[in-house]
Amino acid sequence: MSAAGPSEGGRLLAGFRGSAAAELANGAAGGPVPERNAAIAARRIAVLVPCYNESLTVAKVIAEFRAALPACVVYVYDNRSTDGTGDIARAAGAVVRREERPGKGGVMRRMFADIDADVYIVTDGDATYDATRAPEMVQRNQRCAIHHIWVPLLQSDAVSM
Repeated sequence: MSAAGPSEGGRLLAGFRGSAAAELANGAAGGPVPERNAAIAARRIAVLVPCYNESLTVAKVIAEFRAALPACVVYVYDNRSTDGTGDIARAAGAVVRREERPGKGGVMRRMFADIDADVYIVTDGDATYDATRAPEMVQRNQRCAIHHIWVPLLQSDAVSM
């Protein structure tokens, strides 16, 4: 799959690399920062996963995002897969919906029409992106006045707001 960009939809793009989630949860001094964790937990976070024949990796994606953001709801939009992607995603704990119109653009439009959340994270079902960066992105979204954060997918430490 190719890397998604701002023109492909989404309010928060999960193109994460690295492991800043532990720093976010524990703070710079290494001690817990409950107000950060509570602030993230209070948000309605939707992880949106458009999929086409991703049966080999979708369960891993779901597990990693649920571990990184325990309060999130993972939605898998199965775009006419023939390999059991939807069943595997459902068994892994995702809310699964099927989109019959072919193509990622149709799936993206359907996801944002269907799902109401405070924060949207769009990721691919092929386990391309590091879910451990998701808490950092949610925290950054909460701090800024804008509600769109795009992450350069090929640079490990770059984050734009």
